[in-house]
Amino acid sequence: MNKNLYICYTYYHLYVSLLEIIYLKKLGYNENYLIITDHITKGQEIKDRILKSNIVKEIYYVEDLKLKKIIFLNPFYCIFYWIILNFLFKKNNKKLYENFKNELDLKINMFLDSTTTSHFYIYNFKNINLLEDGTLIYYPRKMTLKDYMYKFLFIPQRVGRDKRINKIRVQNPEKLPKDIIRKGEKLDLKKYEKLLSNEEKEVLLKIFSVNLKIENKEKLKKKCLLLTQPLSEMDLVSEEEKIRIYQEIIEKFSDYDLYLKKHPRDLTNYPFKIRELDKNFPIELIKLLPNNFFAKVVAIESSAIYNLSDIAECINLGFDINDKLYRNIMKDKK
Repeated sequence: MNKNLYICYTYYHLYVSLLEIIYLKKLGYNENYLIITDHITKGQEIKDRILKSNIVKEIYYVEDLKLKKIIFLNPFYCIFYWIILNFLFKKNNKKLYENFKNELDLKINMFLDSTTTSHFYIYNFKNINLLEDGTLIYYPRKMTLKDYMYKFLFIPQRVGRDKRINKIRVQNPEKLPKDIIRKGEKLDLKKYEKLLSNEEKEVLLKIFSVNLKIENKEKLKKKCLLLTQPLSEMDLVSEEEKIRIYQEIIEKFSDYDLYLKKHPRDLTNYPFKIRELDKNFPIELIKLLPNNFFAKVVAIESSAIYNLSDIAECINLGFDINDKLYRNIMKDKK
């Protein structure tokens, strides 16, 4: 029977993985495993809650960020990256490695192909799937200096371009760029959500500790949810510029009762006088709640809001709302 291993770096990755695993179990596929990495805040806690739900067979916690730092401290990492990575990953994750070292047909499902953990599996396994992480996968790309350096050093290419990535599973495979569209395969999240029982919805809400309370102070106003992105953390704009961009968006939608939900990697303390939701849960979970709170969901450029289109009007404003942001985001695009 096919075995599936999902490598998760965000709460969204966990949500998609659990959705698919619940669906696969209904089809009789019970050999499903998770890797939770240290990219996820409170990863150990959510690991315990998932184990109690009995959705997956086993979960492994991998310190991917820590591993990357150790590797990059080695002065020879550029030349011997694959050798150093292989040695350290096996040493630091003995149980994980031993359990799957002979499972060469193990189906690896990763959402990012540019991390040390993902690189380990790209180097050592042959059944590699890249799942949709965001809108970046839909943009055409041109080779950057970093890409040429990676190619020369045999480091896996990014954003699905590596030849060892067999399939790219996204919600809109027909929209993939020409150079990778042949790898495209449908990731049908709406189907998975539709098939969830009320009990399964409750389980998912408990796993992510979602207890969403929306106040009705502005009863005459429709509610609008603004989703942020880690723009300054990704060095796309400065901290001050990011705050200014979101201030302008808030002013644009001032006729609404506004709520803010920060991206998990967004570290900014915004000075806005609007209500803020907990950032440490995948926004798609609001679809599982008994009431639809928001009339509108707004972001600069987020694939997450398209997953909410059946419960709210979803608006991606586009990176071109700010000239500097647009220039920086388009540097490696055609």
